[in-house]
Amino acid sequence: MTLAQFTLPPDTRAVGTGNPPADMNGVTDAHNAQQAQFNMLSAAFGSNPSTAAGTQINAALAALPSTGGTIFIPPGAWTLDEVVKWNNCTGGNIIVQGFGWGSQLLWSGSSLGSAFEMGDTTQRHIFMRDMRITQTDGAANGTAISANYCVDGAFERLLIDGSTYAPNQGIAFNAAGTYYNTVKDCRINAAGSSGACLYYDTGSNSNVADNNRLIGDSSTTGIHANANGLQLNHPDMEGTGLAGVAVGASGVNVNLVNPYLQGLTTAISLASGCGPVTITGGDADGATSDIADSGCTALSVIGFRNKSGIIETYFSGSTKTLGFAAAGAAADVWLYRQGSTALGVNGSLDVNNFIRLAELLIISPSLSTVGSGASNGIELANATTPPPNTPTGGGCLYVSGGALYWKGSSGTATEIATA
Repeated sequence: MTLAQFTLPPDTRAVGTGNPPADMNGVTDAHNAQQAQFNMLSAAFGSNPSTAAGTQINAALAALPSTGGTIFIPPGAWTLDEVVKWNNCTGGNIIVQGFGWGSQLLWSGSSLGSAFEMGDTTQRHIFMRDMRITQTDGAANGTAISANYCVDGAFERLLIDGSTYAPNQGIAFNAAGTYYNTVKDCRINAAGSSGACLYYDTGSNSNVADNNRLIGDSSTTGIHANANGLQLNHPDMEGTGLAGVAVGASGVNVNLVNPYLQGLTTAISLASGCGPVTITGGDADGATSDIADSGCTALSVIGFRNKSGIIETYFSGSTKTLGFAAAGAAADVWLYRQGSTALGVNGSLDVNNFIRLAELLIISPSLSTVGSGASNGIELANATTPPPNTPTGGGCLYVSGGALYWKGSSGTATEIATA
């Protein structure tokens, strides 16, 4: 049965009545009033849509009013004979709506380049939902959705894959002026050299990726993040992939929340000069490299499970550090990993109760023979200058020339053990 162009009857019920309530159908009523809903199978837009779906959809877009509207993709496998260009609609609010992954569009990456693209530099609001976009070449070619100049749009519940090979890029945001879009609850496959499931670059700032399953080959990155203000929530990439998330040198203020990046060559790679980057939670278990930091200028890692299953929290510039400060103040004491088994502090560490040590307490690392084989005890280096002042309310224990001295509150220094 061929579906024809249709218009739903207006909702004449009182606001708030019925199931669903009448006020929930306001958008439908507005579209109906504008004659702004079209089905790509309507005879008004040409014949034989099974092999000419691109022509059908572009004709339907051109028929939309200046206020925009909705193009429905019915269930079935439809072949795009040409790139779908959103700019065929003069308006700025376009919805391309399928009926789940059974609404499938087939396209060739080598012949079309992209399945969907803007076609000009005018910013438009684009919404794509509930459909499957399948690349048909015998190689990883093309970009399924070139989302340049989309603003305040949404790409939801899409399956992007290939009948044999996935496209080289799934959804690409790659132009200045491409802002405030959300990719949510999608399953995106990509393959081939320099491929990416989600690609953010060239000033495509302030975009969000939320809860997407990413699938690639050994040359593919899950998310290429080379823009400002990206919010990447729970990207899931497992088993195969060059990198789960790759932050480029122009990746600034990138926030990565609860990534699940297991078994990859590199879970997260950070290019020199990128940052700030914040990683909160997440899992890189089984990755060859969990966080490959080539020089992120400001990295915050909070509760991230590394490739060995260890939970990490640290802040990093040139070295990994953990900073503390009074509320509202800059960090004034930093803990850092001084060596493979040593913890360093750049300021004073004050303890109000007690310090319990399982082994040796060493005062100053400048002792020529650190540890000296003792299992328990205290080692003190020679004081560079004996304490010049008189202690008040106590005394000072120190070493001079290898001998142990005590200087009390009377100001007298007494040798209590010879060198």
